[in-house]
This record gives sequence, C-alpha cells and structure tokens, in this order.
Amino acid sequence: MGGGPHHPLRDDGSTVDATFELAVMPVYEVVYHHKAGGQRAINSDYHEGLELLLARIGQVGGAILGVSVDSGVAKDLAPADRELALTFPIEVDQRTDAHELRLQITRAVRSIARRPDAKPGGGNDQKRIRIIVALDRPLGVEAMRELLVGG
Repeated sequence: MGGGPHHPLRDDGSTVDATFELAVMPVYEVVYHHKAGGQRAINSDYHEGLELLLARIGQVGGAILGVSVDSGVAKDLAPADRELALTFPIEVDQRTDAHELRLQITRAVRSIARRPDAKPGGGNDQKRIRIIVALDRPLGVEAMRELLVGG
C-alpha cells in the first residue's frame, strides 16, 4: 500500500469521501550504555560519545521521539516514569548544537531512577538510556550503524 492518496472504505465497501496518504518513516531505537568506573572502567567517554551520536543523527536530519532511562533500577518503574522530562519530538538537523542537546538530555537523566541512598541534589547523568529516532530520509540498519559509528 503506501503513497496515496487513499480513501477509507466503509464496512459495506463503499468509498468514504476522505483521503489520506501513507509514508513509511524509519524509526530506530538506540540504546546508549551507561558509564561505570572502578578498575575496569567502561564507557568513560560517555558525554563525548553521546554528543557524537546526536551530531551524526543531525547530519541526516530527523527527530528524537523520546528518551528514557533504561537502567536496572528504571526497569521497575512505569514507562512514563522512565521518560525524560523534555518536550518531544526534538527536531535534529545539521544546525543542532549537539553539545547543548546532550546537556539537556544528561540533566534530565539525573532525577530518574535514583537509588534511595542517592545524595540530595545529585544524580548520575550517565545512565543507560533508550533513544527513539525517526529520520527524514530512509536509511537501512547497516547504513544507520555506519553513520553512528563513523559519521
């Protein structure tokens, strides 16, 4: 099906005088892993890596439809309580300031799924997050992976 315009049909098969178009919009789910310290530190370049991903998404243009915390603690929360308190969709293109967008995201991450023993006013801004991205133009999964990895 796709394209259009199309007309919905009534249950009796007759055409309704109304039209719509249908487009396929690629949506990607990017799970960005948390930073962990200690002797075997992982993802120590968390902020730099997130900025790179955001800038590369901006190269092709699209929208961030949602960002949620995806940590072990967050998985016990209702989906709405894991979602960042940002206004979605966030349009992303080549003019987007990836640094500022990263700051908005990491600031919003701090207050979600905090451990009960966390210090007041603090909060980890480098948690595992799930970013839902819709692109302006179709890319296959492999092309999207190449974009995010290498720009």
